[in-house]
Amino acid sequence: MLDGGSSFTPTYTPAAKGTIVGSPVTATLDSAGGTIVSDDGRLEVTFPAGVLTAATDVSIQDITNTVPNGLGSGYRLLPEGATFSQPVTLTFHLSDMESGGIDSTFIATQHADNFWFSQPHQMRDATAMTVSVNATHFSDWALVGTNRAHPIKDAGEDRHHHLVHRHCRAGGPQ
Repeated sequence: MLDGGSSFTPTYTPAAKGTIVGSPVTATLDSAGGTIVSDDGRLEVTFPAGVLTAATDVSIQDITNTVPNGLGSGYRLLPEGATFSQPVTLTFHLSDMESGGIDSTFIATQHADNFWFSQPHQMRDATAMTVSVNATHFSDWALVGTNRAHPIKDAGEDRHHHLVHRHCRAGGPQ
């Protein structure tokens, strides 16, 4: 309930898939594990030993970030749709300016239905200026800031709600 007894029902809007920017970074990883880093150094994906059973090409493709309140580029992890029996760790490195809002910064993934989902159990490290999450699938991923409020109308008054909360569903598969 909002002040004045009115209830707020969030609406969720699917977003277009991000468009490819540049060329992907590709690495061949195997059962020993390893790490691949995006071309801009902002995203690293770490595979623990045993996640892959054979030599596998994995890639990070920069894409336009279509999640509301997105910060910087989005990333398509390839092969898109790949799933893993154990989680890999996605670590986003924040800029100096973004690190001041680390508590209101989170990671989201876009599913095949084009909805963005925030991910549970995110790890924030203010000293390293990173936000990380464990994931068991490859899809589109992005960093989101929730410290930008946008006014919406409710009961004749301006109310401030985080736009991302109106367009990004909580939870969802990791």
